[in-house]
Amino acid sequence: EISPSTALPVLLPPLDESDAFVRKLADGLSAHPELTRWLAQNALVRTLTSVVVNVADGETPRPHLGFLAPKQRFRATRGPGRLMVPDPAGFLGYDLFGDAIASVDAAAGANAYRMLGPLFEAAYQDLGHPGSDFPAALDQAIRALLAVPVLREEVELVPHTIGFRYADPKLEALTPAQKQFLRTGPRNVRLVQGKLREFAAALAPKVPKPAPGGAVP
Repeated sequence: EISPSTALPVLLPPLDESDAFVRKLADGLSAHPELTRWLAQNALVRTLTSVVVNVADGETPRPHLGFLAPKQRFRATRGPGRLMVPDPAGFLGYDLFGDAIASVDAAAGANAYRMLGPLFEAAYQDLGHPGSDFPAALDQAIRALLAVPVLREEVELVPHTIGFRYADPKLEALTPAQKQFLRTGPRNVRLVQGKLREFAAALAPKVPKPAPGGAVP
């Protein structure tokens, strides 16, 4: 389980007055200008907490991430054999998102999370979750996104009442959060999953190396 419990004591601002503190803390995460735009939003800890909870529960976090929506949305086109497939142009709109995530220093992100742990816990409890289980929700959300397959671009779609569905029932069985992630395109799924693995590894508890003779110091 991912835990911020190893954080060093730090004087944190109240949750609803934490945006400036979070922005300053995030200065060293990435030089990508898109991250600066994201950090200009309000209620940063509350928003990220809601996104994590949504993904962990299988729900799409889209209502909280309107500022990430590209101008060119997901759409279908004709592919090999006249099959309906995702239009690659629809994926391009998410490339900025994928690049920004890939640019983040995972170790620095893990340190920031550890420092902000109490604020995430407070936001999590305000969403109606008693106790201190946000680390478990974060772990579940990361696992859910890492379980999303990296598809070939010409995966078959079939018409639906609203838009299109995947012809493969295994893809349609994914949660709404996972299917929303799929719609960012194979390139961006691969980039984000790579960064999530780095982030999870940076947060993993360090196992002491055995001392000579097999004893653990």
